[in-house]
Amino acid sequence: MTAQPASLAMVFFRVGDVRFAIEASAVTAMLPMQPDIPAFATVMELTPGSAPRRVLSLRSAGGVQSYVVEEPVETGDLAVQSIHPLPGLLAARLRIPQIRALAWDDQGLTVLVALS
Repeated sequence: MTAQPASLAMVFFRVGDVRFAIEASAVTAMLPMQPDIPAFATVMELTPGSAPRRVLSLRSAGGVQSYVVEEPVETGDLAVQSIHPLPGLLAARLRIPQIRALAWDDQGLTVLVALS
């Protein structure tokens, strides 16, 4: 039997006051700000904050998609035990299907997302 990892490699970023994370294996590039790239805030139905911005290129089932996110954009590990699946009722009623789970650690609440 293969042991499960104690942590997952993630890329963390913010939209306003909300901290997000996506698995590092889904990120194909981190680029300087570019015009005409959609904001991740729009996907999450949030108002963008005023922090400096970067572009993340993310692998999804439909290919690579790029989004503007707010800095800081950081890589790091997220302990598996800090990840909590969405309750069934919440998951069924959620209008934003990219939200997959929530995590709570010393950085506070993190929304875990996936584009597939």
